[in-house]
Amino acid sequence: MEISEALGDCLKSAQTFALDLQGQHKTSQKPETLQRIEWMQRQIANLVGRLKAIADDVEAGFTLGEMGFGGDEDFAELLEDVGKQIKDMRGMLQSLAHER
Repeated sequence: MEISEALGDCLKSAQTFALDLQGQHKTSQKPETLQRIEWMQRQIANLVGRLKAIADDVEAGFTLGEMGFGGDEDFAELLEDVGKQIKDMRGMLQSLAHER
């Protein structure tokens, strides 16, 4: 998979989750649940911002080395880590939905 394609998939996943969080925030009533959702919103906003910045650099023609990555493997590890963070937050959101 090409770098920009893998990055695009990861960014799309993060943005989709951000939209899911918005929907949950609107329907949540409990203050504790709202606080947790707001925390996840801040986390996902940071991830989306980071991924967008990387995507802009890739589009501008920077190499992975110029962006501070040790190579393809280092970059793949970053995307894998972001994907895991999103998966973990999705699990948290599902558990919050069951607490209502």
